[in-house]
Amino acid sequence: MNSSTTRNLLLLATIILNTGCSVMGAARTGQVLNLETKEPIERAVVVVLWRGVSGIYDATNICYHIMTDTSNENGRYATGFWFGFDAPIWSTDVMEVGYREGFIRPKRSPHDNNVYLIPFHGTREERFAYLERLLSATTCADAGVSYKNLYRIRKAIYEEAMKLAISKEEKELAEGFGYSAASVIADELIDPRRPQEEQDKVVEKILRDNP
Repeated sequence: MNSSTTRNLLLLATIILNTGCSVMGAARTGQVLNLETKEPIERAVVVVLWRGVSGIYDATNICYHIMTDTSNENGRYATGFWFGFDAPIWSTDVMEVGYREGFIRPKRSPHDNNVYLIPFHGTREERFAYLERLLSATTCADAGVSYKNLYRIRKAIYEEAMKLAISKEEKELAEGFGYSAASVIADELIDPRRPQEEQDKVVEKILRDNP
């Protein structure tokens, strides 16, 4: 057996051994805290993203599962165990992202089991830019059915944006957040071939019926 074949077999064995971890996720628990005061933050949305490398020869970085929860009065959140992803995944890691109206993610935070936020003091324009970045940071393209769990944070972002929007451009951006939220749970109902007014009503109904 040549060295190339040996390396390939070792790589395959490593992937197979790690696949057992890829088809399930352990419960995640923690607390959402104000980094500046260490006080708990309630009603914060926590997004948990499971990411890893998929494939053997054409390895690709993917996000393959997502779960969310809302922190209680003590800032605590928890997600349950999950099962179901059956493709080989290796080099797995888990990332938690917190969101709360009026707060922002700090550039640096302690490396522990908690999620930290700090009060936001920027302009309205800066807040819209942050919300766009947050939407991008919590995308999980290969999440399968768990992709619907993104609705919680996207609906919250939409609601904050609608409160902030003043200019025409800001209102259109806020409405775009609403489309993003609605498409997570009812993509088949959003048909771009419909007249815009009809499509807006469909999105409004989806958001209204799914608080």
